[in-house]
Amino acid sequence: MAMRTASVAFSPDGSMIATGGTDAEIKLWRVSDGALLGTFTGHFSDVLSLAFSPDGQKLASGSADKTLRMWRVSDQQQLWSKTAADAWVLAGAFSPDGNTVVSGASVSATGTLKSWNVADGSPISAAAGHADPVRSVAFSPDGQVIVTGGNHDDEGRLQYWHIAGLALLQTYDQETGSGIATYGVTSVAFSPDQQKVLYGRSDATTVLCRNPFWPVPTALDVLPVTGQVGEIVTLKADLRVWLSGAPILGKDIAFSVAGTVVGSGVTDLTGRAVYDFRIPEALGVGTQDIGGSFAGDSAYGGSDGSNTLTINRANTNIIVDRVTGILGDTVTLRGTLIRTTDDSPLAGRSVTFKVESINAGSAVTDASGVATLDFAIPLGLGAGDRTISASFAGDANNLETTGYGTLVTSKRPTTLIGQDKAGSIGSPVLFEASLAFRGAPMVGSTIGFTVDGVDVGLSVTDDTGHATLAYVIPEGAGAGDRAIRAEYAGDAVYAPSSAVTTLTVGPTATLCYVPDLDRTGAAGNDAVLRAYLYRETDRGAVVGRTVAFQVDGVDVGTAVTSETGRATGSYILPDGTSNGTSIVRATFAGDATYLPSSGQGKLTITVQKADTYLWIMPRLAEAGTNTYLRAYLRRTTDWEWLPGKTIAYQVDGTPVGSAVTDSGGRASLLYYVAPDFAPGDHTITGTFAGDSSYKGSTADGWMFVF
Repeated sequence: MAMRTASVAFSPDGSMIATGGTDAEIKLWRVSDGALLGTFTGHFSDVLSLAFSPDGQKLASGSADKTLRMWRVSDQQQLWSKTAADAWVLAGAFSPDGNTVVSGASVSATGTLKSWNVADGSPISAAAGHADPVRSVAFSPDGQVIVTGGNHDDEGRLQYWHIAGLALLQTYDQETGSGIATYGVTSVAFSPDQQKVLYGRSDATTVLCRNPFWPVPTALDVLPVTGQVGEIVTLKADLRVWLSGAPILGKDIAFSVAGTVVGSGVTDLTGRAVYDFRIPEALGVGTQDIGGSFAGDSAYGGSDGSNTLTINRANTNIIVDRVTGILGDTVTLRGTLIRTTDDSPLAGRSVTFKVESINAGSAVTDASGVATLDFAIPLGLGAGDRTISASFAGDANNLETTGYGTLVTSKRPTTLIGQDKAGSIGSPVLFEASLAFRGAPMVGSTIGFTVDGVDVGLSVTDDTGHATLAYVIPEGAGAGDRAIRAEYAGDAVYAPSSAVTTLTVGPTATLCYVPDLDRTGAAGNDAVLRAYLYRETDRGAVVGRTVAFQVDGVDVGTAVTSETGRATGSYILPDGTSNGTSIVRATFAGDATYLPSSGQGKLTITVQKADTYLWIMPRLAEAGTNTYLRAYLRRTTDWEWLPGKTIAYQVDGTPVGSAVTDSGGRASLLYYVAPDFAPGDHTITGTFAGDSSYKGSTADGWMFVF
């Protein structure tokens, strides 16, 4: 029998042709000149199908020997061989990526349509249970769909398959009518744009039809979403090629919620479209349908998807304003209720207010979500920061919440008014102060008074809020202004307050008292003088002031007053003092604190003669020369020298003359010692005869003559 050519194939670049014959050989020819380039040997029966890989490097062949073989074109070497059928392998085709090859067979218990791994010939999938002959096979340009031609019994059959798992997509029968021994659809091909399929039938007809899987079937998966009322949630849908699962970019997806279209999104590189949707309160709590729809276009078929939007109650928040107020006053508590999912105010809701543990009451929110409530601050709440709580119990669409704020309470303000005072040291003054709260007198409150920082006493306010304190002005810092401070210390309800006024202390009148005195003494004796200096205001002693004394108009000295106000002066009775009465005058000149004053009294003097003391100075004298006899006279009352007194001298009992004492009480007499005066000791006698003031006195001394 002559060899027949049973199969042919062009290389992808068109430079070569492969032919398979009934001699079991495959020939490789150059198109340009018809030269034989090589022969592939290995089959042992008719070569019924040939197909080049997309890169032209490999050649697949199917044979009546039941095998599918893979060849390397460059050297015609067989790469692998697989038994693909129980009878003839009638068809073969490469996937567009060159990684998969499919085979069609006339008879196979394991399926007449199979796919293989090009690299090593390992089986990928088989159309399980498919026993009808596959006489022709072709891949769609996108590699996802396979179309096969064959027959079922005596009917022609055109079928579409998904490459993944060789899942059957569509079957068209009765393609060639009925008849015995029909071969049905004997050849198939896709148009390059994948929109059409061309196939030939054994009834000598060729059919061009629309690809039923163009536009490309799509699948739209809508994802479930959970959110709260008012919250913005993201609706998501994934658009993919139905057959391959590949994402589809740049397609508009319309989203609907509860049957109403709410917006759309465009698919990204992953095929995902999103749309941000704020859940309206009108949808309520529960579940709603989410719909997604792709309308399709010239390349992709439309698809729809759906899922569930689960809506929960919304979180809420109450913003409580900070409030300040005074104990006993009425303040306005204010809370703003909002839904946190969209920051929208919640109107018409009841808000319950508490201050610490005190139930203040409830108020309903206005259109701005604001609830206000007047609250009278109890006096017992005390001053300080107090917690305000505002609570919303929640409703069908909104969760409950409690917000907190601060009520800053202050003690009730008080006003203390004092009065300026004036007086002199020792005089009584009445301190006064009035305490009020907002003009109302405060009764029974204790007011403390200080003067220049020194506590001076307490007083309690009367029915008019008036407090008084009697105070005697002490000498202190003397005349001038002193600060009176009236102070209310406050309590748990009322705030402290104080008032500072002025106490003006003027110079104080004094009284200088000189008592009548009787003094007995001799010249030189101290006739003690006394005077007393008092304040006229309270007869208190004026201490430490200088008092000047005069006797009969003559200044006799000064003295400083003691703690009792007494000044004690010294008056030494002069020579010639006689019995009688003198006038003693005491004068205080005054100072910044005390006014001047003076007084006088009588000094009655009983004079006594004063004892005297005479002393004779011993002498050495030479006979025939002059020497001075000297005597010194003083009074014993104060041992003052007595001037102007006559001293009479005797030597050995013989009067020799007299001399008058000088200011130092010395009396000097020039005495001539006769030449014949006996050498040795001699007695000098001096005599003061006395006078009206002094008693006389006599003294002896010695004179040694040589």
